[in-house]
Amino acid sequence: MSLPFLPGVFNAANLFLLLTGWALWRRRAEEKNAASVAHPLKVPMLCFVALGGISILSGMSYGAEYLGKAALSFYLNWLMPFFAYTLVLYLAKTREEGKKICVILCAVAGLIGVYTLVEYMRRPDRIEVVFGDPNVLGAFLAYTLFLMLGFFLINFRDRKYWLLLVPFLVMVRALMCTFSRGAYLALAVALHGIVFLRSRLLFVLLLGVSIFLYLNPAFLPDGVRHRLGQTYERRYQAGEVREVLDPSLQGRVEIYKGGMQMIKEHPFMGVGYDLFPAKLVHYWSKAASTDAHNTYLLIGAEMGLPALAVFLWLLIKIFWDTLALYLKTHDRWAKGLALGFLGSIPAFVLSNFYETKIFYHNVSSYFWVLAALVAVMKREA
Repeated sequence: MSLPFLPGVFNAANLFLLLTGWALWRRRAEEKNAASVAHPLKVPMLCFVALGGISILSGMSYGAEYLGKAALSFYLNWLMPFFAYTLVLYLAKTREEGKKICVILCAVAGLIGVYTLVEYMRRPDRIEVVFGDPNVLGAFLAYTLFLMLGFFLINFRDRKYWLLLVPFLVMVRALMCTFSRGAYLALAVALHGIVFLRSRLLFVLLLGVSIFLYLNPAFLPDGVRHRLGQTYERRYQAGEVREVLDPSLQGRVEIYKGGMQMIKEHPFMGVGYDLFPAKLVHYWSKAASTDAHNTYLLIGAEMGLPALAVFLWLLIKIFWDTLALYLKTHDRWAKGLALGFLGSIPAFVLSNFYETKIFYHNVSSYFWVLAALVAVMKREA
């Protein structure tokens, strides 16, 4: 029996994480008096994994090949990010260790921003470097760039922190080069949220600028204005001119209708993990193994509403823990981390409304590592 999904398990990243986890377990087992480390997301993560296992087993009728592919997909998309969270939670025992991890994340994200701009200068078109999809790249930039802004806003009296504005602005410009309308929305909403938390006066000023740009779009960059203008198209219908959604968005509306119908017919168990594309053809005649373009819809349709509720529980728990750290800590570095991540969370949440690839482990691991760093700093505080 051929199992073509097996080679995907044996790659450098997976083996590295597995070996690191095994070494960590061995080290902790040898520490006789090691204090136990609390895992803030242990219960919701275990519940989600259990529900994911059930949704995979519900598709047993598709055979061993389906089970193997579905298990590998669940491992890469969910278990890897959860494992990354747990790994950082146990490895970063001190503030300094957490700080080093954060610096590495910022450096890598900044380099991706620079790489995006370089590629755009070479080829002025929608850029998809590293992630292979402009929307995914835009979403990644949207929820990583706020880390630099958070540290700057908390420590703006220290001149060296002004240097963080350079990678922040580079990444904002890089995000524009993706021409992702969803990323633009995530950036705008998260930016207003983080500024509101830091300074009410600064928020009023930002809101005023936003209203001005909304009323006077001519002041927006040409590429951004053109992309937003493509949201609606003018068509002649029944002897009159009507504005309709562009084909891309109209297709997503049909996909969403099919997904909602799946949830309506299978509210508790879902249609089976990784089966959304195959099932969509029963709800939309033009579907051809297409993506759901909405993580929440995908979870609800494939795994059921209980799994979706647990996923939302995870996000809410992360948000409240981060907000608590921001409001209570007197450590300026921890406060900057919390404020930056409070910008990342809404960007991550909104990004998952228009894309599903954003929860793939090569993208979402950054989010879960930052969530673990917040948990470490909350524990230290």
